[in-house]
Amino acid sequence: MLLINGKQQNIKEWKNITANILSDNVVMGIVNQATDEIVWNNDKAGGTGAPTTPSTNFLSGIGAYAGNMKIVNGTGAANAFKLDTTLINGAFKKISENVNIEDIETTKPTGVTTPKKMMPLIT
Repeated sequence: MLLINGKQQNIKEWKNITANILSDNVVMGIVNQATDEIVWNNDKAGGTGAPTTPSTNFLSGIGAYAGNMKIVNGTGAANAFKLDTTLINGAFKKISENVNIEDIETTKPTGVTTPKKMMPLIT
């Protein structure tokens, strides 16, 4: 599901979509049982995802999972925006850089009783 201005959009051909990440803290949603192993290399969550070759970088794997959607987040790790993605029932491969893993129940800000649960954009 894709929300644009708060309205759900039904898109049949995700391969024709390019998602440009333009700010920090973009919630990509849950990636559940991705067919391909997700690669984490020196691009981290930056660069351009080439979904037809999901083993290229992180965004390529996420884009392949999302119906071959192209995802662009800067030109590399140095100028990429921060993403929030949950990977479940899948695997990483080629981990050549540190991965930040966070338990939001433990790290929630002081005074917050329950962390916000976002509706996934990619399901």
